[in-house]
Amino acid sequence: MKAILVEGVAGSGKTSYIADDVRDRLIPGQALLLTFSRTGRAVLQHYLAQRNVKDCFVHTIDGFALQILKQLGDTRFLLSRQRIEQELLPELYRYVSAQMASYAQTIGEEIFLPSESPRLMQELMSDIDFYRASCAFEQDDEAMLEEMLAGKLNHDWRLIRRLFAAYDNYRETWHPSLSEQDQDLFEHNDEFPHIQGEQGFRSLGETVYDLLAYVEDSDILEKIGAKYSQHFIDEFHDTTPLQLRFLLQLAKHTHYVLAVGDRFQNIFAWRGTNTDIVFEQFKQQLKAQTQYLNHSYRYGQSIANLAHQIIHRPIESKTTHHSSIHTIDTHQLAKLDREAVIITQDVVSQIKAAFALFSHSKQKIAFGIHHTIGVAILNILCVLRYDYLLDPKSKLIKNIGIDFAQFLQLPQCLLSYSAKQEMLKKPSLESIRMYFDIHLGVSDEPAYQQDLRQTLLAWMSLANQENRLVYDIMYWFEKNARLWSIHSHRLYDRIALSSWEALKEDARIHQYTLAQWPERANQLHRRWSDREGIRFATVSQAKGREYDSVLVYDAQPNGFAQGIRDELSRHQFYVAITRAKKQLSFCADHAQHTQTPQKATTKTSLNTHDHPAINEKKRLALEALADIKTQLKKRV
Repeated sequence: MKAILVEGVAGSGKTSYIADDVRDRLIPGQALLLTFSRTGRAVLQHYLAQRNVKDCFVHTIDGFALQILKQLGDTRFLLSRQRIEQELLPELYRYVSAQMASYAQTIGEEIFLPSESPRLMQELMSDIDFYRASCAFEQDDEAMLEEMLAGKLNHDWRLIRRLFAAYDNYRETWHPSLSEQDQDLFEHNDEFPHIQGEQGFRSLGETVYDLLAYVEDSDILEKIGAKYSQHFIDEFHDTTPLQLRFLLQLAKHTHYVLAVGDRFQNIFAWRGTNTDIVFEQFKQQLKAQTQYLNHSYRYGQSIANLAHQIIHRPIESKTTHHSSIHTIDTHQLAKLDREAVIITQDVVSQIKAAFALFSHSKQKIAFGIHHTIGVAILNILCVLRYDYLLDPKSKLIKNIGIDFAQFLQLPQCLLSYSAKQEMLKKPSLESIRMYFDIHLGVSDEPAYQQDLRQTLLAWMSLANQENRLVYDIMYWFEKNARLWSIHSHRLYDRIALSSWEALKEDARIHQYTLAQWPERANQLHRRWSDREGIRFATVSQAKGREYDSVLVYDAQPNGFAQGIRDELSRHQFYVAITRAKKQLSFCADHAQHTQTPQKATTKTSLNTHDHPAINEKKRLALEALADIKTQLKKRV
């Protein structure tokens, strides 16, 4: 067997390299081509068509595993991930959370069990995926398991371990009722048309795991792989340890294996990938040779030199154009080219970038921030006490149900999922006020945590706040309701905090009052345009793409604002800067937010002005008053 691992830097033409190799070596009917993603599969098929390459088999890794399962007589249904999250996982979570509550009481420890919501189901599904892809299910030592999963999951690893086991058992025995057999329930596309099952289910991402369990202690995969004398693997840097096992078994008795990837583009550590382990195991087990593509056809030498500083690998530019690198501040965002793409490290930074563009320019924005948590809370506060400020024909009123739903997602809201759904059926200003009147009353089962309840009651009793600065109101509300008193690693909570702080910064900069807020909220609506707005992308969204002009937000030429703390942040920054072809810009976020302490803080009153929200006019007035008092004392 001849095995080759090609490590190519960003822009080196890795997929072109693999397509050329297929064209030059092809044995008709003997070539198996595998990619990590559906997008990668489509790109590779396009490149092969350009080279008039036919009579070879192109699959995603998961798609090929599914094909083998069906050939082996597997009878499980293939379900869409969305329907699993919506219809199957909630019931399972209720069962497991009851078990975990009893378990926590037995061991005398606290295990956080969040209230049920669609967002929670997405987070739990992501955690189950990571638990599987990283092979955590094989680890029996609890101390090792906790260390392995630390900082990688949205929720307590003990909950995910129990949920994973229950979920896998449920997948074996499930069968759809007649009412459930609609086409939206099942996953299908051009790679795998709709397949009718008999019992049990899986999502596409679970096929490799199921297949390895199905053929355990047999040579079935080796025999299947031997049918293809040539194996070509693209996007190898995204391969998970579980998928690597599958690929290595397939390749055991083939004649030629070529894998192409860039270890510095591994940004999916949260999916269970570990490129260094995958690359080294591939080289060791297949005794693979390593070839390097240290040139780029995408960007000029200036960006190549910057990338070299990050990954410590020399890169030669082979482009005919030059690339420029600039650093700008937030005030220069108004001059940003409309064709530029703003790339951020994650969704949390993306929210900050979108608000910065909104605050410092009049550009349209292709990223919706008009229903973020800060906007939602302010709109609900208007509904509760100052609804006469709202235009009945405005988009704000027409979409108030979305804001109400956001408000109900606050961790301080203790209502059950079914109660929330009932409230959101046909929300109106009248019904929203009615529900708050009911739920803010004294009850054996409170609808809100005490701090939020008291803050809402205080707000509904306050008069003459129309000319109060929105910054003051937000400051008062977060302190008294203790919105961010609990530090959380959950992505939703981090996004909520980021959007709140970003809107508060906009309110500080522009000093608008509550009476002026509805117009500012409507501007958020009007500035949003998918077609005409400045585009945004996280590093993971931008990966595999290239743009003429890129602005990396909350970053400097030496890394993101948080610094290059680990391999993941280094890879993310490398991917971000190598998306640019002609112009690369950096913009640091210099907004000085007043961060809320994690511990409980002293409550504040809207009737006092002893916090940082005092504007310049108030400060000058206080200084003048002090001077008058001093003069009076002297006269006396």
